[in-house]
Amino acid sequence: DKKHPETKGFLEGYTPLAIALVIFQAFHGIAVAFVYKYADAIVKNFANSSVMAILVVVSATFFQLSTNVHSWLGIVIVLTTTYCYMN
Repeated sequence: DKKHPETKGFLEGYTPLAIALVIFQAFHGIAVAFVYKYADAIVKNFANSSVMAILVVVSATFFQLSTNVHSWLGIVIVLTTTYCYMN
């Protein structure tokens, strides 16, 4: 309604999924800020790589993502190097 724009909310037209994604991205930004404050950039890179590897495994398991030997080799390398660095 052009005469009464105040009747529309800020999130008018957003689906619950879109709102959830915005909230999750906000929390992700806060988590990254804490990592940079209390750790270093290398830890953040290992964390991002580990999350990507785990997401590939979850996607292959639950969403039938097609993977190949290179994908699994990359996952093993990422998780092994992360384990070695953290210990």
